[in-house]
Amino acid sequence: MARDPRSAWCHHPLSESFRSFGLGLKVLEHPLDGRNPSIFQFDINRTRDFGEYFRLWRGAQANEVELLSGDASIKQVLLRVKEARRAYTQTVRRSEFVKRSEVEAEAREAGGRIVAESRDEWTIQLWTPEEERRYLCGMDDVTLFVAQVREGSTVREAHESLAPSEVRELEAQTPGAIVRQGEWFFLPLTVPQLRVLEETLKAKPSLIREATRVGRGNRPHVADQVVRIETRFRGKRRSFVREDVYARGVVRHPGHRDLVLDGWRRVVRNREVEARSGDLLRVLWID
Repeated sequence: MARDPRSAWCHHPLSESFRSFGLGLKVLEHPLDGRNPSIFQFDINRTRDFGEYFRLWRGAQANEVELLSGDASIKQVLLRVKEARRAYTQTVRRSEFVKRSEVEAEAREAGGRIVAESRDEWTIQLWTPEEERRYLCGMDDVTLFVAQVREGSTVREAHESLAPSEVRELEAQTPGAIVRQGEWFFLPLTVPQLRVLEETLKAKPSLIREATRVGRGNRPHVADQVVRIETRFRGKRRSFVREDVYARGVVRHPGHRDLVLDGWRRVVRNREVEARSGDLLRVLWID
């Protein structure tokens, strides 16, 4: 039987608050990465004895870390974080899912740059954002997760902020018609939409990809069949391309129960603030 993690963890007020909503939190005595002790750091740890729990390093004493809201019925909380702008270094490991150009572009956009690289990783210098951030975290399906949300002061408001407008509108028209797995919504097609898709696939069956990811990520959601269709639109000043993604069959992910789709569904991502290369240390997103 697993030991009670409370016997090993100090009774920090924030840990007590998380526990009241059915979640484990260890407030660390040392940073996750000792190179950057002043920045906020947060992740999910898994051990055989304690199972899954959150780990948090506050960083500088002036950093603001506050639990805004919680819902014990679904074991989720909303965390507010605010810290001063300060430089820190971040290591990003090379993989087939992470390209140098992407890391370099994200670092540049955040006011940073790549300062060293090796065969296995890049080292970049970045800056913590000055704006306040809010993180929805807790239990989703079968594992813990962290998602940065754009707005909300309660868990319910944070959930509402994650749904794109088209998802909210369709859910209001046909409650229960939309299914979800992690950050992905799967929307039913109207009869005309399905007819157009089937005609497109009849003309170009090669568009159907077997056992393919529905989006990016180090642990992607993989569907039995996926179709990507690009449509080019021309505006007054410039043209742009929209990619519509459709999935069918079973959608699998190591952190979720298998999702069985009842036919072709259009795939739409939620409005979570996407993890940037500089977030991989400060906050490790677990999906």
